[in-house]
Parts: sequence; C-alpha cells; structure tokens
Amino acid sequence: MCTCQTKPLLGFRYDTGEAKVPWAAVGEQIAVQDLAAVIRFLLKPGSDTAEYERRMRVVERSLSDLASVATLASKLSLGDEVSRLEQEINRILAAHTRCS
Repeated sequence: MCTCQTKPLLGFRYDTGEAKVPWAAVGEQIAVQDLAAVIRFLLKPGSDTAEYERRMRVVERSLSDLASVATLASKLSLGDEVSRLEQEINRILAAHTRCS
C-alpha cells in the first residue's frame, strides 16, 4: 500500500449530502454497467465496431446473468480490503504501485 501521501486522509462513514465524488464511487456499490464500462475502457473497439458492439452486448448480458446469482463485494474501504484490491488490480494490469 502506498504510504507517501501528502494530504491527511479524512475519515467518513455516511453519505451526508452532495459531494464532488458520489458516495457510490467510494467502492461500496458497483453495477453491471460499471463493470461493462471498465471492460470498454480496457478493450477498445478494433476496425469492426459493429462486431465489437454486438459482442459487448453479449458481455453485458452475461455480466447481468452473473450478477443475478452473485453478491457484491462490500466495505472495500475497510481493513485489508484496500490492499487486496490494489494487489489484484496490479496483477490484472501487470502493474506495480510506486510512490514517487
């Protein structure tokens, strides 16, 4: 986990109103559309955009089907979950977190 932050971390537990970053973006909720957006970000369309869109519709239906029998990861901001999430993202992206 990166520990070289220049700003202090603020503690918060409840959605208390409007904010620049929506409460759901903190990592407590994720929707099928969010997962599809991540896939679209990582896998861009090639030369056949119609085929890309057709296959993305299949992916989105599959994600929706999976979500109907799955449970959401919750409380990612607690305990070791942040570190585990960072490690998993680093593994998926073949990246390493580094403080400069």
